[in-house]
Amino acid sequence: MRKARKLAVDWLRKSSDAGYILAQYHLGRRLLFGDDVKQNARAGQTLLEQVAENKDDPTTAKLAASQLSKAFAQGVGRIKSIGSSLRWLQKADDQADQEVALSLAGCLARGEDCVRDAATAVKLYRRYAPRSPEAEYQLALHLANGDGVTKDVHEARRLLKSAAERRHQKARQTLETLDNMAASALPAVAPASAAPEAAPAAVAANSPAVRNQPAAPAQRQPEESQLPALNDIPPLERVDVQLVGIGVQGKGALVSLGTTLSECTMQAESADRQAR
Repeated sequence: MRKARKLAVDWLRKSSDAGYILAQYHLGRRLLFGDDVKQNARAGQTLLEQVAENKDDPTTAKLAASQLSKAFAQGVGRIKSIGSSLRWLQKADDQADQEVALSLAGCLARGEDCVRDAATAVKLYRRYAPRSPEAEYQLALHLANGDGVTKDVHEARRLLKSAAERRHQKARQTLETLDNMAASALPAVAPASAAPEAAPAAVAANSPAVRNQPAAPAQRQPEESQLPALNDIPPLERVDVQLVGIGVQGKGALVSLGTTLSECTMQAESADRQAR
């Protein structure tokens, strides 16, 4: 096995010296991280930088940039630099290592080994959120606190829910905490009170609304001295009783409509004498 590995490395060296880009990439990565060869970080970095700057093979160039970003982020060969790692990460584009990108975002958010830059951290988290529940979770925290980005609690909650659905444990715990806090903050609902009973008549009469109303004018009853005397009433010559189709029968005499009052009296007296 060791002999086969040694032969592979020898073949890579010869192909790299011949100018094959892919061979230069694999040899540089092995030298940089000490993979099946004696580690030589400086030589590996030089080879990978040459490949990363080569425009003839964009895909391999991005792969080389990704390896350089990883090396600078981890401090391989004592060359740790968050700024250099971020620069090579941007060159790696779609070939960038997701784990390295999230590690860089964390360093930038905390200001670890670099000047704190929450805005750049948010950009990295946003870029990898569709593929990583951890990125969703971290982006949600930044949005909830308005750290490096405009505060948006609704979007933060959506991202937390999405990360929780993708089995992110911290996102689940955060959602549960938020739900418990929201439930405890709700005001207590008072029971519905019964409709007030009608006030007694005496109380209602003494209420301010009733007392303030103007009293209805009392009807004056005529005094006895004001009543007209019987002799003052003029004699009735004729009374038109407007009872349509109805006669008034008194003591056997039919009182027709439109008869005079005197005739009615005379007929009644005559009927009374006959009855006796």
